[in-house]
Amino acid sequence: MTYLVALRRVLFSIVAFAALLLVAPITAFSQTINTTPVNVPGLCNSVSFHQIPGNGNYFVGRRLLTTTDGCSGSNWTLSLFQMDWSSHTLNRIRDVISLPVALTDQNATITSAYDPTVMSFNGELWMSFECVDTGASSGGVSACLAPISSTTFDVDTSRMTVAVSAIQQTAFNDGYSASVPKLFQFGGTPYMYWSVSHFVQSADGPLLSDTTTRGAMLAQESSGLRRLWVNGSLGARISTLNSQFTTEVFGLTSGQNLLDGTADSFDIKVVNGKVLLTTAVGGKGCGTPTSPAYGCYRLQIRSSTTPLGNGIFNGSIATTALPFNPHEYSKFITDPNGSSFVIGQYLQVQGGGTPAPANTIPNGMSMFPIDLNALQFSATDSTPAPAPAHAGEFFYTAFDTLRQFQTGCKQGSPRPNQNSGECAAAVSRYCRSQGYEAGGVLVENAGNIAAVACVTSSKSSMVQTTIPALTAYQATCTSNNMYSGDCASAINAFCSAAGYGGGGYGPMEISGSNVALSCMGDQIATHVATTFTALSAQSACDGSWPGTGSCHSAVHRSCQALGYASGYGVTDYSQDNVIMGCIKKNISN
Repeated sequence: MTYLVALRRVLFSIVAFAALLLVAPITAFSQTINTTPVNVPGLCNSVSFHQIPGNGNYFVGRRLLTTTDGCSGSNWTLSLFQMDWSSHTLNRIRDVISLPVALTDQNATITSAYDPTVMSFNGELWMSFECVDTGASSGGVSACLAPISSTTFDVDTSRMTVAVSAIQQTAFNDGYSASVPKLFQFGGTPYMYWSVSHFVQSADGPLLSDTTTRGAMLAQESSGLRRLWVNGSLGARISTLNSQFTTEVFGLTSGQNLLDGTADSFDIKVVNGKVLLTTAVGGKGCGTPTSPAYGCYRLQIRSSTTPLGNGIFNGSIATTALPFNPHEYSKFITDPNGSSFVIGQYLQVQGGGTPAPANTIPNGMSMFPIDLNALQFSATDSTPAPAPAHAGEFFYTAFDTLRQFQTGCKQGSPRPNQNSGECAAAVSRYCRSQGYEAGGVLVENAGNIAAVACVTSSKSSMVQTTIPALTAYQATCTSNNMYSGDCASAINAFCSAAGYGGGGYGPMEISGSNVALSCMGDQIATHVATTFTALSAQSACDGSWPGTGSCHSAVHRSCQALGYASGYGVTDYSQDNVIMGCIKKNISN
């Protein structure tokens, strides 16, 4: 090899590498994050802390009021903690409030207090915290305000207010909380944001549907106790959805599948004239940080140049690498050297078959450094869409999650009759939200646990047709028995005739005479001969109604026993003879 040829090859490699950088830039999701574990010894679920302004070694946090052990009980109190920066340990010193607190002039009795934030205002320290009001006002989960001592940090309950009250859910109206209140001042004026968890009625009772963030300006009484209230409502609490004095500062983003379910928030810091907000976002199905949904409750830092306005945080997202994990209570803190960090509780990544990205961090409470002055912001969310590794996958989810897609899906009887498609629609919509465009099927259920088999569109398809088209294959398949064995046979025949070697199942959706089916290619699915006798050894299943949940469980277990990922039900049968559909395992998407 001549020197010139070698040089050309080196130059070519450099150019090719540069081109690769141009077409494949490093993204926040491909970067690792260095974290430091934070310890909170001796307490259960104490994961919400706020650093006291001007006293960086001290934090306020929540402590469970226990009965027989460290993790039993339902009420919380507020405690003072001191950070040992050398070991990154938050050691509890003592409680700073004694409960219950009777606020007779407000018809309120506060029995639980937790999730605090603290700000400095008018020469005093003020604390907001989530509180439970069980008094005559029945405020429920509300937002409370009170000053705290600048030396002992004890709460001055004589000046406490229930500033924002929840709307209690009834059989006739939805419920809305006033949770995780967050205090800050901007331009010398105090403000408070709070999270609004929206509860609806479902087949199994109250269901957390979505969470958004509202905000309001605060005002102080000019004399007397000089308490803080929402501006415009001095001396009286307001409702969490009050439209006269409050506004939704961070809401759901319609049409964006990873932003249309949760717009929660946890902390605020004003930096260089910008209001920075730590948020938790997710798509439909993301009700809580433990919901089994891709990208659920992931951390985003958002910004606004003004403290109040409709949707002011919806269009400005920090582009820096942040943990992809579901998180709770991520807060801005400063160490003794003046360096900035984010501290929070980080949970296991959920994803239904999509591999966790590089910016996933270990579970638990931890902190990581962040340069708040160097943050850059974008109007668009760069979170990658879910990308399942396999074309078909079996995994667990929850009926609470499925009901967010179809409130009528009942966990005790997911398929009560041959024309009940609520859970079929819920599963299909959930699977599609996780990157499985061809839908899925419920294969097991126990309490709130739902096991589903989902398939992508790479080797199967969501196919639209009509009920008359299915009736042409099986005359006894009608609009009155869409989840019967007769219609299962018709659907399988329809998909097979359309060239899908694995047949199909469904319907996933029904609208009038139109139905959506999942048709399975032979690359991902296959038909397997068995008998009702053999299936019944797994779970009760016979020819009287092969579409029962019990039959789906029997098929799923039988397919798994043969080495398949799962199954999608009885696709045809005659007397004791059965053809079942099995989903192949580890087929690349």
